[in-house]
Formats: sequence, C-alpha cells, structure tokens
Amino acid sequence: RIGDFIKAAKIVSDVRRDVKFSVIGSGEKDRETALRNQATALGVDINWVGEVVNIEDVLSQLGIGVLCSSEEGMPNVILEYMASGLPIVSSKIPPVEEILPHGKAGLLVPPKSPSHLASALLKTLDNKILKKKFSLAGPERVKRFSIDRTVKAFEYLYSELAKHRNLF
Repeated sequence: RIGDFIKAAKIVSDVRRDVKFSVIGSGEKDRETALRNQATALGVDINWVGEVVNIEDVLSQLGIGVLCSSEEGMPNVILEYMASGLPIVSSKIPPVEEILPHGKAGLLVPPKSPSHLASALLKTLDNKILKKKFSLAGPERVKRFSIDRTVKAFEYLYSELAKHRNLF
C-alpha cells in the first residue's frame, strides 16, 4: 500500500515542509515505476532507498517507522522499528495490533486510509512527549518477541499439554 503512503506523505508535506519521506525495499519494476510517477505527480519528494543489507543503518536515519499495509504475516519491520527505538505508525491489522497495541510504542490507523495515516504521522511529529514515549517503549516491548522468550513459551506450552495428556 505504498500508494496510500504517498497520499499520506502529500497531506503531511502540505502541512510540514520539513518532513522527509523514504521508502525502503523494492518490488516489481513496473509497480515501482508507477509509484514513483504517482509521487512525482503529487509533488511528493521521496527517497527511494531500495533493498538494504544492514537495516539498522537505515533505521537510525529515520524519525518514524511506518507500515502501511492491508494484510501481513508477522511483520519483522515492526519488531525492527521497536528494537531501533523508532516511534511507529502502522495500519491496524492482525498481527500488528497484537504486537503493537495502539498508544504503547506507536499509533494504529485503519488500513487503506491515507488521511488517518497522515493524521497519526502529524500527531506523532508534533508531540515530542508522545514521540519520546513511543521511542522508549519500543525496545522494552520488543523483548517480548525474542527467540529465547518464544522458545521458553513453547516449552512451557508443550509441558502443560503433556501433563494434561498424562504423557509424563
């Protein structure tokens, strides 16, 4: 839903000329060309980063992490944003709403809604206290999703299931 991000960027840039926008990753060449043309037509200046090897280097240059999607599996980018201490604005979709409760380390907006996305971006940009709260909460929150913690949770689950089935 990069098209929605571009529309939201237009709304934000009409209010805040100081904000810069980046798109990280790449997709089909034709689709990417169409998105670049859309941004140009709307007068939105976007830095098209493309694929990156070391995401930490790129994330350290951002002010807010955005996920603008209508469906996802487990979005690693949300975990990467949280680990990097970035405040987050994301579409409210499963499982994002499970790993990023609204107002904890970021804001959730309805999917396919550039106006809501823009509003949440502006709210985060304009509220230094909120931005700081989200930045501090992310690294703490992401610890809940570590490999060690996940393995321990599965071990406990299997142990409890085995007890109830009289396997031990």
